[in-house]
Amino acid sequence: ERTFMYDILILGAAPAGIRQEGYLDEVDGLTPETLTEAYREMLRTASIELLVLGCGEAETEQVKQALLEELSHIGRAPLPLCENLAMPRQNAVRRVECFDTVQAKLCMLFTLGVPMRPDQMEAERLAVALYGGVPSRLFLNVRERDHLCYYCSSSFQSFTGSMAVNSGVEHADAARAEKAILKELDDLRNGPITAEELEDCRRSLLSGMAGIEDTLGGIETWYYMEVLRGGPVQTPDDARAALQAVTEEDVRTVLRQLTLSVSYLLTREEESAHA
Repeated sequence: ERTFMYDILILGAAPAGIRQEGYLDEVDGLTPETLTEAYREMLRTASIELLVLGCGEAETEQVKQALLEELSHIGRAPLPLCENLAMPRQNAVRRVECFDTVQAKLCMLFTLGVPMRPDQMEAERLAVALYGGVPSRLFLNVRERDHLCYYCSSSFQSFTGSMAVNSGVEHADAARAEKAILKELDDLRNGPITAEELEDCRRSLLSGMAGIEDTLGGIETWYYMEVLRGGPVQTPDDARAALQAVTEEDVRTVLRQLTLSVSYLLTREEESAHA
């Protein structure tokens, strides 16, 4: 089923509005021939990245040569990786859908409007964590102080230059919660940010990044994401050093670029007002 968020993105001509797994109404038209052709096209055009971990140089070379041997039988014409996208800026679209739920769900999507540069990544990490991590302005103020939601957090998608704020709220509190969420963003953009909260947030991120190299899975995920983002590949040490250098003004600059594009509320019919 196509969700409202995806439909809005499609209307904005954003490729990210197309579900990567396709749609149910397309399944009936699939045949063995079309699946085979799609598989062959994937082998021919896909950009293949080989990550080998936990092996010595000789074993790594064997794995590499085995892969190259298999690929030598295919007429390869790999396409370049897509560059980072930019969700289109648009006047905020608001939509309410009704369902018999105990708790309402409020989702808000903010966009940069331009592709995110790789050198902005650490500033984005710190800014979004300060706004909607744990602890954060959304957690401490909207949830703990104002009691307007059961949870409220933000996340950033670097490939599309978009930030999402997701919250669970009482049906009657949805409009107040949205206003409070927007106020916290405005306060971070224009009001004081204490050195203590900035450094607490920075230390929290650095603590989480400290364990990246502790597992093969952590190393693999890190470098795979770096390859997908494009630009120079950063080591975890590079990223930690860059995060240490992010300033308060860097955080404000990032947050001032974000604009509200979509606000979606899932609530009960009798309390569907969405200011």
